[in-house]
Amino acid sequence: EPPWLLATRYHRNGGNDAGFLVGSGVVTYLTWVISTAPGYWLGASVADPTRFGLDLVMPAFFTAMLISLWQGPRRSIGWIVGGAVALATHQLVGGFWHVVTGALAGSIVGGLIDD
Repeated sequence: EPPWLLATRYHRNGGNDAGFLVGSGVVTYLTWVISTAPGYWLGASVADPTRFGLDLVMPAFFTAMLISLWQGPRRSIGWIVGGAVALATHQLVGGFWHVVTGALAGSIVGGLIDD
């Protein structure tokens, strides 16, 4: 997801090199693979992640990334629909289905609204 967000901003600023998306994807993948085992061990050693505010890292990261992609209230309708569908799915179904349903709903609405 971060490579796509970065590539979207890059393209909006006039960039036209697909290597930007590929390169950022490769770096993200390698970082993910290298940090998986240490992350697992460190995560298992923290009994209560909320005590250190670790539960806020991902929401804070995505909020910072989305702020840079803001294009006005009309374009944010897809974000709102995706978030609402994700919250409803999480409450009704549980598990991680909220990720899939929220992403699909937000993408469909955003695609329909796009000029």
